[in-house]
Amino acid sequence: METAASLRNISKRYSAPGGVWRGLAGALTGAAGSGGTLALSGVSLEIARGEAVGLIGPNGSGKTTLLRLLAGLSEPTDGGLELPAGIASLIELGSGFSPHLNGRDNVIRECALTGLPSAWVRANLETILTFAGLEPGTLARPLATWSAGERLRLGFALAIHRPSDLIVIDEVLAVGDEQFQQKCLEKFRDLRKEGRHGIVIAGHSLGQIRAVCDRAVWLERGRVRAEGPAWQVVEDYRREYSRAEMPAAAPEVSGGEFTIGNVTITPDRIPSGGTVEIAVDYRTRRTVERPNLGVAIHRDDGILCYGTSSVKLGIPKDSVTGPGTAKIRFPILRLLPGRYLVTLALFDADDVVKYDYHDRRYGFTVEGVTKEDGVSRLDIEIGW
Repeated sequence: METAASLRNISKRYSAPGGVWRGLAGALTGAAGSGGTLALSGVSLEIARGEAVGLIGPNGSGKTTLLRLLAGLSEPTDGGLELPAGIASLIELGSGFSPHLNGRDNVIRECALTGLPSAWVRANLETILTFAGLEPGTLARPLATWSAGERLRLGFALAIHRPSDLIVIDEVLAVGDEQFQQKCLEKFRDLRKEGRHGIVIAGHSLGQIRAVCDRAVWLERGRVRAEGPAWQVVEDYRREYSRAEMPAAAPEVSGGEFTIGNVTITPDRIPSGGTVEIAVDYRTRRTVERPNLGVAIHRDDGILCYGTSSVKLGIPKDSVTGPGTAKIRFPILRLLPGRYLVTLALFDADDVVKYDYHDRRYGFTVEGVTKEDGVSRLDIEIGW
């Protein structure tokens, strides 16, 4: 495969306050390069056309610094960097837009400033505006009246459609609502299939990295800790960090007629196909007629995996008087390996009165390694 970008033993050091004078003094004394913050050290990486590479790691690991180098927004302190002529940077979306122009005119202006031919603009303008998914009335107003999310959507739509050899993306898969995010993911898949672009994505949504990328690079304190197939690197990273990053159990809620107290998930780490039990303590101020307990499970990238309630399952309850404990049991939980978040809710039987609602406050991990896609393991047979 043809190489889109190449980094060879890259290091990046940011100067400390007073770094210019300190660096000059260091050069005169032979001690240059020892001050400031070393953001990247000895990073080597090649991105091929038609390949999507994901960058993962905790905050401060060097992901954004590496993206800025790849986008041509910064230069390395040491090492070799080869970049293509055409780079689409989705790091500072819409930073060149004018607040005084409307959406359509901003796209035309930005294309002209970056040297895109007018023929290309005429051929692609409506595609860009349609992809942004904004109302015609919004596009006709000056950007000064837009929300930050609307500006990001327009910036994203322009950046993803402009001609490029390398596409560099930093945490922008969170732009817009879930429908727009899915549209963006589909666009990345299409670009990858075309085979003309190298794509580099940094983010904390491991599910999205795994879904979009062929390969992943795990950065740790500015160095490459692991590199390989995205599914493998993501699972290795999850095993190490999922327990530390798992949301703490929600504190007991005070007040209200019917409230959720302590919640216990047993166990909090299971294999795919294992059993999970959730004990939900509750309190009531009075007798609550026809209660309804709801539960939902989301993957850590926001995908809803399952949702139901005691009433939907045909398990009615005439009334409850607390304190008490409700128990939810999944005898065989066939979710694929990953991190999952649990939502709990107390309603009435008609889903009209919401007594208490804990949105994704609790979590558990399904352990293991798999090459399967999706969220759940199904019983399947394949014959030839």
